[in-house]
Amino acid sequence: KKYHGDKGDDGFRRETGADGKPCIIHVPPNCIITARDTNVTLGTLIRPGDRFLVCRGGEGGKGNGASGKPDKVSPPSGGTKLWLTLQMTLVADVGLLGFPNAGKSTLLRAVTRARPKVANYPFTTLIPNLGVCDLERFRDKVAGPAIVMLDIPGLIEGAAAGKGLGLAFLRHTERCRVLLHLVDGESKTPAQDFEAINKELKIYSKELSAKPQAVLLTKTDLPHVKGELAQKLEALKGVTGHGRVLAISSADGSNLLELLQRTRGLLDRVERAEATRQMEQAQGAPGSA
Repeated sequence: KKYHGDKGDDGFRRETGADGKPCIIHVPPNCIITARDTNVTLGTLIRPGDRFLVCRGGEGGKGNGASGKPDKVSPPSGGTKLWLTLQMTLVADVGLLGFPNAGKSTLLRAVTRARPKVANYPFTTLIPNLGVCDLERFRDKVAGPAIVMLDIPGLIEGAAAGKGLGLAFLRHTERCRVLLHLVDGESKTPAQDFEAINKELKIYSKELSAKPQAVLLTKTDLPHVKGELAQKLEALKGVTGHGRVLAISSADGSNLLELLQRTRGLLDRVERAEATRQMEQAQGAPGSA
């Protein structure tokens, strides 16, 4: 679709022509603006009321008073032309990521009222699913506001280069505060699986790969997974670089309460750090007291 602003008026004698009226396009919050020809991100509109100038133009012509020459009158300025791509992103507190069939949708069903499709084959999830975990249902066991979770379709090696379904949805992950990285408990190579997904995140965006993560080894209700649980947890702890590793089962509820408690605590710490950073930026801004 084409949009265009008005052109400016001609200058007349010593008077400058009026500028043209701007063309304002209203979009939802969390809209990413990209130049279609170069695929360069020009800006992001996050909150209601945010504004972003895409194309400059429509200035009125200058009268001869601007040049000092009686016969010098300039015409209105030319405008800028640009093809844009507008992308909407989903916003969540927590993003669930991992290889296909790692148990992301099953976890979302277990702790929220969302009902994504679940099946025992890869790529069951074809679109991102949002769910709200209302902590009040756990009464005094988990304190804090509700947690919004985003189930991201399974990633594979090469996702950042366009393989599989991941590339189309990685942008949604950038709007999450915390990532829960699910590793399939049935995998023979859990540590390598973890590293492969993190490699894709780093290729796609360094900011995305730096987001706080907790790692979940899933499907621990299965007997053959239980028998190798200690070794797989040890392998994951050796590559994560932190202690946020937990074995869970969404099928029988094992450790889900502890997961929510720890996730809420991690979110609280991240939100406090964000508030402190914003306060420091405001204090350091020009004109601040």
